[in-house]
Amino acid sequence: MVKKFKHLDLKYTYRSDSENVPLEFYEKVFPSSKEIYLLLGYFSSNAFRELSVAFSRFIINEGVIKIITNQFISEADFNNLINNSKFDNENTFDLSKDFEKLKNSLDSYGQHFFDCLKYLINEERLFIQPVKWGEGQSHAKHMILFDGENYISTDGSSNFTLSGLTINGEKFSVKFDWESEDRRKDILEELNQFQKIFNRDVKGYKYHNPDQIIEIIDKIGNDLNKNQLLDKSISLLDNDSFHENIKRIRDQRKIEFEKILFEIKSTPIFPNGWEPHQYQKDALNKWIDNDRKGIFNMATGTGKTITSLNILLNHYNNSGIYQAIILVPTIALLNQWKEECLKFNFLNIITTKDRSWKQQIEKIGLDYLIDGTQRNFIIISTYATFTKKYFYNRISDLNNKNLHLIADECHNVGSNSIVNKLPENINYRIGLSATPERKYDLEGSNHMYKFFNSYPDCFTFSYSMHKAIKKKNLTKYIYIPIFCNLNDSELEKYKSYSRRLLINYDEKTNTFTEEGKRLLIERKRIIHKASNKLKKLKSLLDKKKDLKYTFIYVPEGKEINYEEDEDIEEVLEDKKMIKEYLKVVMNSGYTARTVTSTQSDRESALESFKNGKINMLLAMKILDEGVDIPITQNAIFCSSTGNPRQFIQRRGRVLRRHPNKEFATIYDFVVIPRIDEGDLEINTMENNILKSEVLRVANFVYSAENKSELLDSELNLICERFEINLEELIEENIQKDKQCDYEPI
Repeated sequence: MVKKFKHLDLKYTYRSDSENVPLEFYEKVFPSSKEIYLLLGYFSSNAFRELSVAFSRFIINEGVIKIITNQFISEADFNNLINNSKFDNENTFDLSKDFEKLKNSLDSYGQHFFDCLKYLINEERLFIQPVKWGEGQSHAKHMILFDGENYISTDGSSNFTLSGLTINGEKFSVKFDWESEDRRKDILEELNQFQKIFNRDVKGYKYHNPDQIIEIIDKIGNDLNKNQLLDKSISLLDNDSFHENIKRIRDQRKIEFEKILFEIKSTPIFPNGWEPHQYQKDALNKWIDNDRKGIFNMATGTGKTITSLNILLNHYNNSGIYQAIILVPTIALLNQWKEECLKFNFLNIITTKDRSWKQQIEKIGLDYLIDGTQRNFIIISTYATFTKKYFYNRISDLNNKNLHLIADECHNVGSNSIVNKLPENINYRIGLSATPERKYDLEGSNHMYKFFNSYPDCFTFSYSMHKAIKKKNLTKYIYIPIFCNLNDSELEKYKSYSRRLLINYDEKTNTFTEEGKRLLIERKRIIHKASNKLKKLKSLLDKKKDLKYTFIYVPEGKEINYEEDEDIEEVLEDKKMIKEYLKVVMNSGYTARTVTSTQSDRESALESFKNGKINMLLAMKILDEGVDIPITQNAIFCSSTGNPRQFIQRRGRVLRRHPNKEFATIYDFVVIPRIDEGDLEINTMENNILKSEVLRVANFVYSAENKSELLDSELNLICERFEINLEELIEENIQKDKQCDYEPI
């Protein structure tokens, strides 16, 4: 419980040569403050170096701080802030020029101070206004603090140095607003004057742009979360050897920090102290209204993971318990989900890749069976492991009162190997997918819909890509289809498969037999690996010399069955193809690396891409799921995938928002085979198949910034040739969005 100012045993005067040293005051009041207003002579004063531990306690109290200062630092302050300073014949230093020297020389306290400031900036809780008074510098040292109920203010000569705070006879006086109405009026008038200066309303001051100081903090400070800042504070407290009063206060502070840190780390909370978006709150409410079951049909990049974990958090806030089983298709997603759970402060996370996962799950079940103990836990498993008899039997032993089942990429739930093993005893069910429907599997889809009590077109909650772009949850994009042909040899093979498909195709129902589905996959590989794509890619890269932060999706052969496979592997033929594409990219003058599931330096490649050291990443399926790099600006789809789940996932990779990205560009290689006009039976089948491909293209077009241009382009001429009305397809997408919209765009 944070104490209010009234209960802190504060003194009217603090002197560094007395029993009540100035540093003691700051150690007491900072942790209790909700708002701090500082009018300082120099921004990087040593006071903050010494107060950095108390400052981090202020941070977890959700406080806001405003500072009026200038961008210069006194020589004395500079020498006190850092361990090693050798500047001669100058009495001030410009932080904008000397920040590298500052960063390299910071001791652990100074670094901690900047880490705290950077955290506050990221949280939008630090505000700085640099000023200059007349021809000189502003040397005022004045502070106003607010604990949510009362104000206190300080005035005096105490220098912000270690000696000034503890040894040198410096002093300042403190005023409390609860002493009298006149005292409160005085402090509020001081606050009003501070706000006027901060808001640039006082003549005589020259006001500077704070961006330079903020940029310096950004460069010097490390990106640490609240827990890490507290951990660092505790380690700094271990090294203190101060005035006896300060040692006593800091010993007590360490006990408080350790207690607070334990509570923070063990209490689930929405990440970074933020709140869910309104649409994520709406998803929660619709799920509750649907008997706590449902499918969330949400565009890739809009936070399906966070939406579902917020539901688990809501349950914890109401019951004090969180228990969940999370199913994912790949190991990459398993690891990603674990990271997201940790951001919510969920503990006891068990993944089926942990060595002792079986024993941990058994213990949860035994604890409940023996004495009814309800433990908090989250179990994350791949679908492949979920189907194993051992896993199914173990989760049957768990108490289902608080248990949630979260199925990521929930279309997998409808497969033959999973549908009969769905745990009907778990009442709280959440399915997540940008494309819930199972293509060519109506029966499996219906089983999935029934299990989640959620049905198309709108499911329990829908949040379309189109709306996410309009609401600025995703970035806008330009769509550029690039049309490719099959060469004579490829076309002949394609026709051969088409003829065999005729006997496995029902024109009335527009469906294929199982053999027909296999033949479709074989024929699809001809489209995937069309040699013309390499020529088109070379032409694109030679023409566009400024592409950077670009994903290239290379054609692949093997279809992944996530009920059996939990790792994405490239076969030998795939590896050969990705090398061919890499060669084209490198010969065009771009820097690039491949990303495959088997390469040992995959993380290094991803980091090089994030940091801008290379222009492009080439991959097959590995970039589909579990890889989030918001800076990605371009995507080149060379794989011509007709699988909605795949191209929607891939589009979502490039549409994630980033401060340095105004829009994204998607280049889509579309193969249109040439069909003989006289072959009417094949033409009928091909038109239906091509319509499926054009549906994919239309899905890209209707939300693209250049939609009007595309409606008057080669794309529209191709659609007309196959008697496909592109405008109608786009309108169908728009109407579907409107039908499922829960609020106006």
